[in-house]
Amino acid sequence: MKKISLAICDNTLLNIVRSEFGAVIEELSISVIEEKIDVSKVECDFLVTDEKYVSVEDYKKLQFANATCLIRSTQDNVLHEIKPGHLIFNDVKAFVAWIRKHGSNVFEIANEEKQEKPEVNDTENDYNPVEVGDPYPDIVDDSMSRMIEEEGKKLIQENNDTTTEEEEIDLLSERSLLIRRKAFNNGNWDRNKTIGIWSPLHRIGVTTLAVNFSIYLGMYNIPCAVIEGLTQKQLLKSMLMRYTKTPDNWNSFIQVLNHPEKHPSSVEWQFKGVHWLPLDDEDAKSTSWSKEHIKQYINTPKYFDVTIVDLPTGEMANHTLDTLEYLDEIWILVDGSYQQILAWKNYIKNTISTYNLDAKLIFIKDFPFVRSDDLAKQLGIPLLTAVPDLTEEIYKNYLDKKPLIEVQQVQNELNPIFHILASDLLGDDYAKNKKPGLFKRLQSFLQPSGS
Repeated sequence: MKKISLAICDNTLLNIVRSEFGAVIEELSISVIEEKIDVSKVECDFLVTDEKYVSVEDYKKLQFANATCLIRSTQDNVLHEIKPGHLIFNDVKAFVAWIRKHGSNVFEIANEEKQEKPEVNDTENDYNPVEVGDPYPDIVDDSMSRMIEEEGKKLIQENNDTTTEEEEIDLLSERSLLIRRKAFNNGNWDRNKTIGIWSPLHRIGVTTLAVNFSIYLGMYNIPCAVIEGLTQKQLLKSMLMRYTKTPDNWNSFIQVLNHPEKHPSSVEWQFKGVHWLPLDDEDAKSTSWSKEHIKQYINTPKYFDVTIVDLPTGEMANHTLDTLEYLDEIWILVDGSYQQILAWKNYIKNTISTYNLDAKLIFIKDFPFVRSDDLAKQLGIPLLTAVPDLTEEIYKNYLDKKPLIEVQQVQNELNPIFHILASDLLGDDYAKNKKPGLFKRLQSFLQPSGS
């Protein structure tokens, strides 16, 4: 495990450095030096400091066994080498360019320089400039990566006049950008629909619908992500763990967003062609969520064709209301509890009006004798579709090891309903992916023997 010590007074710079090292080095131990000490006696493989901690003159005299770098606060975007393995970057962009260029080889490169290059006699103003290329080279040659780097150019620029709150927002933006690049680099950036699924009533099946509809989209190779809205009682992770193992070294999005030492790609949890972002057990309690956290949480995976947000049921807390700002549409799940549902009419009307949301109704537990059209008319919300009563199948599935949509009988019931939902969301794009005979082949593949 490589050991890095950071003697950096500037918190913004400190977090950027931690993020960059964490993104390219798997096994890493980072310690932060918070007091003025003799940095020449620090034991580590790589020391990174800034001009507020060590002056240029003191740095030039520094005797250090391993690699070091000093990051200054100018705008020259130039790297200087004063002696082998001892570097000065004239701004953070030059450092970012260097570490992204060399990646996990930064230690080996420094050691090679020490062995192969003669000692340089440095004088008061004697620097040996080293050419630095484009600080944001393409990671892969596709439109999404180019967009990421364009955003990165804007986000990483230093602004010495920012307030503490603005600096925190910049840090979260930079961190979410890194997560997006490392974990979600296969999404389509230009046609996303972000849909919230919510119900005024508890235990009506919001998470069940979100999970199984997203898997349906995955069957047709529709890029899709599912986000669990902030709640004290996480459910999505528990449901996924019935079907599949938690990925090795997995961390929830908010953990990675708040802790630069956690690798950005560790948020990845792919299953059935869907990207999942569940909350971890203590996320709601252990994390101080701000409106900016909500913004990054919802927007970071927003470049898949469809992003589904599983919203907590019942009256919306402030963090749920903040989530509504980043939705394109909200699907409201109701059943035949007419009086109970109509009691929410004004609340629903005021909420969708305040946040200027397109809202559609999905009727759950539809029976021939219920009047779903009449309820939709009274609420003033268009009825998207109605789902038959699957209570028995859902209860049986609680003990099953496969999603509900993969149970043959249920799949036959849900196919036409999910087709309506997908067509409403994606139109022609969905129709192009729905090849004739595809579901028949999927059914044959998914159907277990003897069932």
